[in-house]
Amino acid sequence: MFQETAANPAVIAIGVGLGMGLAVLGAGIGQGIAAGNAVSGIARQPEATGKIQTAMIIGLALIESLVIFTFVVVNGLSGKIPSYAEPAEPTSASVSAETKLAMQNDPVQLESGAEASFGSQN
Repeated sequence: MFQETAANPAVIAIGVGLGMGLAVLGAGIGQGIAAGNAVSGIARQPEATGKIQTAMIIGLALIESLVIFTFVVVNGLSGKIPSYAEPAEPTSASVSAETKLAMQNDPVQLESGAEASFGSQN
């Protein structure tokens, strides 16, 4: 039903950076607002300190859990970014049967040790 397509590594890298940055920014703003309002509420009504603190801590934990979830998703995506440190060597599975047959008929040795054919010279 769904066809899996290869995504552009640059788009994934930008998405990973933006995703984590926006999650941390939003969580920082949300936690600051929550803590500020809790302190304001405690200042107005000191006898409700325990209830306000409990509600604030639960709210902060929920906000932080969203950041942790984003961190897990972003780390999963960052594994999809290919490394360009070492070029991939062609494997025998990636060579078609026609290419193998052509290589057997007219092999030319390349620098990498792989064989290739440049057509028949009849």
